[in-house]
Amino acid sequence: MVGQRSFRQTVQEPSRNGSLFIWETTTLGIPVGFTNATMSNDFQTLTGTLQNTPVSYRRLALNETPTAILDP
Repeated sequence: MVGQRSFRQTVQEPSRNGSLFIWETTTLGIPVGFTNATMSNDFQTLTGTLQNTPVSYRRLALNETPTAILDP
């Protein structure tokens, strides 16, 4: 949004345990990420929970595939 500050932070890639993905961090005091997320069939969306609240993350660019997703 025009005039609004933006922040960027580098974090570790998601970890994978079978078909479940985990990635959690805190940015500007706000928790972000997901626990026990599952990947959609088109490999575009992770759906899981964050602090017992449902969350869903959609990948913005096809070339941004986390290593955990690529691993067998």
